[in-house]
Amino acid sequence: MDPKRPHSRRSAEIIAGNDDLLTELILLHLPATSLLRFKSVSKHWQTLISAPSFVRQHTTHRGGGNSPPSFIFRSNSHKFFYFNPATKSLRRQKFYHRYRHTRILQSTNGLMLLECRKSKYGQKHYAVYNPTTRWSRTLIDAKRKNKAAISGVCLVFDPSRSPHYKIVCVRSGKNWEYSNPTIDIYDSQSGTWNYRLHFTPIKIKFSSGIYRNDCIYWIRPTSRSYYYNLQTEVEDKMINNLPRIKTPWRRNGETNKNYVMESNGHAHILCTYMGPEFKSMFVYELSEDNSGWYDKYRVDLGPISSVLAEKNDPVELVGIVRGEREGDSSVLLHSPGRIIRYTFSDGSFEVLVDFRNRSEIYKE
Repeated sequence: MDPKRPHSRRSAEIIAGNDDLLTELILLHLPATSLLRFKSVSKHWQTLISAPSFVRQHTTHRGGGNSPPSFIFRSNSHKFFYFNPATKSLRRQKFYHRYRHTRILQSTNGLMLLECRKSKYGQKHYAVYNPTTRWSRTLIDAKRKNKAAISGVCLVFDPSRSPHYKIVCVRSGKNWEYSNPTIDIYDSQSGTWNYRLHFTPIKIKFSSGIYRNDCIYWIRPTSRSYYYNLQTEVEDKMINNLPRIKTPWRRNGETNKNYVMESNGHAHILCTYMGPEFKSMFVYELSEDNSGWYDKYRVDLGPISSVLAEKNDPVELVGIVRGEREGDSSVLLHSPGRIIRYTFSDGSFEVLVDFRNRSEIYKE
């Protein structure tokens, strides 16, 4: 080795030539977008980053540390956009999937659960997709012979506990009540559907389940809600009732919308009331032991008009962000062309991104 060459350059060459050092010191600390660019450095780097072992390591490393959440939007032109509140950036997100018609059902810690069709009204398939590596696995054919129709599918993935994921599939026919409803569970570690459990029919739609603390929740703000404990294997006692919640009545002229959202291990019901004179939001949180709901936040959204492009622009809820500290918690709102953050601790509004003049979002 030439003693005159800079020490930093020699160190960089040592790291680049050693897969273990390259992985531990650099690649594991990079976000998914950077990894996609680094794949083009060389065939060796592409192989290294695409390896299943590295994907598991990166997902565990990035997802196990309570990293700030990000969000995916779909425009009217059917384009997907990735939004990071921490960096206030909104960029195009291309999905490379073999099915032309794809709908994102769930996004959890870097993995996505997709509903896929080859044509607009074609047969449904369900797949798990990793946008970092563009790896996907089709898991469920919705019309397999001798199977009841699928009522709901939920992705279970917590990299702080395990690098493997599970898929919970409820089959109960097209109607709410089915004579022999079942729960099938796919385990990625074994690559098999491990067991098929039967439960007493209940009147509920099993779509839009959320995962929290080893439980799947089917929460309906205005009707009965239930949850399923993944650690329970006793039939007829798996589906448990959740306490009902009393939400405020809608006043004359108000528009009420209810949302069910999970953030950082907390399950919420968020209710917005938008009217010509008053704008408000109520946030309820489910207790850790599932024994009841309690008031978490009550928000006056009236001052939001100061950051809207037009005073009476409609406002939609994007998501809730629960931080490790109470002062870090916020809610994201969308009005035409803008994403706005409301911080619970000080009641402030901030426009995070203004994309009214970004033509690529609206073009076909």
